[in-house]
Amino acid sequence: MKCSEIIKILETLSPRSMACDWDNPGLLAGRSGKEVNTIFLAVDATDSVIEQAEQAGADMILTHHPLIFKGIKQVSDQNFIGRRACG
Repeated sequence: MKCSEIIKILETLSPRSMACDWDNPGLLAGRSGKEVNTIFLAVDATDSVIEQAEQAGADMILTHHPLIFKGIKQVSDQNFIGRRACG
């Protein structure tokens, strides 16, 4: 199943209109056309969670707390969000 199809199902169950103003729902990092066979569920996308997801062979990490809460100015391995987004 494509990542975009999974997001569509999730948004049917939890519509974006129900998100708080400060929240940031949806696909935050990745390719919407990616084929997903295994999803790793977690509360936060910590370094440990990402390592566990990789070891499990997960194609997607689905978290309760969004990786990105507000605008960012760069994505690199030099900061918390960049390390997670860049893999």
